[in-house]
Amino acid sequence: MKARQGQDRVIVPTLEIIAFLLSVGLYQRTKTVDFKSLCLQAQKASYKTGNVRKLAACVRVYGGIANIGSDSGRLAPMASDTLGQKRQDAVVEARKRLGALMLHPWPRVRTSVVDELWNVLSGHETDKAGRLKGVDWGTAAKGSLKQFGSDLGL
Repeated sequence: MKARQGQDRVIVPTLEIIAFLLSVGLYQRTKTVDFKSLCLQAQKASYKTGNVRKLAACVRVYGGIANIGSDSGRLAPMASDTLGQKRQDAVVEARKRLGALMLHPWPRVRTSVVDELWNVLSGHETDKAGRLKGVDWGTAAKGSLKQFGSDLGL
């Protein structure tokens, strides 16, 4: 991804494949993936883009990385302690990026963030996941979005 950063026709499918591999649990079994770098590359891809499909793919990548934190029992040990620490840092960073994207001006992006947060939180933080219901996140006010993000610790 690093070599093709400006080429949307390559980056978007790559992000979608990475998100798929994260959702089915294949990336969690690897021992040498630098999840922190993967999170950084997704952040670079989503920075100041007007491509909604790319933003949605980045949100799914962030959601997959954030979900790694809830699957700690099934994770393969990393090849080095440094990579293990980077994986933990990536989980925190991905949750932070999802929180930041909750404030995105486009309703479709906010809605996809809420969908990913539902996947991340519904397994182990059901009280927080329950707060996602009953709100139209596409039309929610910025103040309520900020309050919700801070309440979730994003």
